[in-house]
Amino acid sequence: MAGFTMLSAQRHVALLDAPSRKINSVRSEANGQQLYQFTLDRGMIYLEADLEGARGEYVLDTGAPGLVLNEQPERVHEAYVAQSCAEEVKVGMRQVEHFSLGELELRQFEAITLDLDHLSRAHNKEVAGLIGYEILQEHTLLLDYQEQQMHLLDYSVNDAVHQPTVRIPFILDGHLPVLEIKVGQHTLHLGIDTGSASNILDESWQNVLALWGPSMPTEEIQGLDQRVQQVDATMVEDFPVGHLGLDTKFLLLDLSHLRAGAEVPLDGLLGYSFLANFKVAIDYPNQEVLLWPVDLEQ
Repeated sequence: MAGFTMLSAQRHVALLDAPSRKINSVRSEANGQQLYQFTLDRGMIYLEADLEGARGEYVLDTGAPGLVLNEQPERVHEAYVAQSCAEEVKVGMRQVEHFSLGELELRQFEAITLDLDHLSRAHNKEVAGLIGYEILQEHTLLLDYQEQQMHLLDYSVNDAVHQPTVRIPFILDGHLPVLEIKVGQHTLHLGIDTGSASNILDESWQNVLALWGPSMPTEEIQGLDQRVQQVDATMVEDFPVGHLGLDTKFLLLDLSHLRAGAEVPLDGLLGYSFLANFKVAIDYPNQEVLLWPVDLEQ
């Protein structure tokens, strides 16, 4: 789910739904970890990687099912659906011979193709694609937004650092880590999406949200279909994160296309504006999210 990227007052959205697969990878065995510096732009994490020997910038997107390439689809694939604000967008497939992210290499697999030029315009630089679940699934993903560093670990993060302040199990809904968060008497299912600059909730919660916090000015979003719409925003006061409470802003969108027929009806996404309050570890093998709060003013 390449989510919201902020461009002035405008935000872009592309929700990508697809089956996940296991693809062959070759990992570095040195220390069981790899360190990557990333660029943070408008809430999006940009990493350098190589596709068929050509270096490019890719968005780290835990809401994407795998490698997504910024290309016009030549062969439409019905198993994959990209959902913009208003309508579905064509998605294709392409054979990849070699892709490498640092010392992590993948060979001979299919990547998704999708027009992502809206991300290039927001970034003012060509965006080669998205890096998602199929590349990350055997690792613990540790993100430090303040230092702009990403670690890929071949073990649980607790083997390397002190215990987290908050530990939350997640359900893996296809390729998306989904947390169960109880707010008042209601339980929300929220996906962890590093490809989203904003937090979003399904608009069906709007009446309930009025009890949780004040409404805020509307914001403008634009989907892959280039259509622009205004969406409501609200602040959830003392949003519960384990034993912590954090005032958290959500944008309200129609997510009925993600909720219909899903094993875990998705109520929304937690993106950069939530994640940047923490050092974050997504432990895929053990299906846990670990959080360490940070002081953003330091």
